[in-house]
Amino acid sequence: MKKKLSCKEIISFLSMYLDKELDDSLCEHINRHMKNCRPCKALLNTLRKTIKLCREFRPKEAYRIQKVKLRKDLEKEIEDFKRFIQTGQDKNTGMKPY
Repeated sequence: MKKKLSCKEIISFLSMYLDKELDDSLCEHINRHMKNCRPCKALLNTLRKTIKLCREFRPKEAYRIQKVKLRKDLEKEIEDFKRFIQTGQDKNTGMKPY
């Protein structure tokens, strides 16, 4: 893949990336992007955690123990990502997406 993908394009592939449904070239491109883009990497990690929690879901247990923590974690990641989209800059590193 020669063209660099934007963060929005990378995000559109994340589910297929995690499900190993993409060709090797696109996976390599995503891997390189993740090394240089903290917000996309954070979103990928949040998606991984969400999938893991869904697989481990036990209604009463998850509701009591995980509800508040999961909500706070997801709200923080969403706010960070919104800020990144609005400003084009990662608040922690000052990096801009490529």
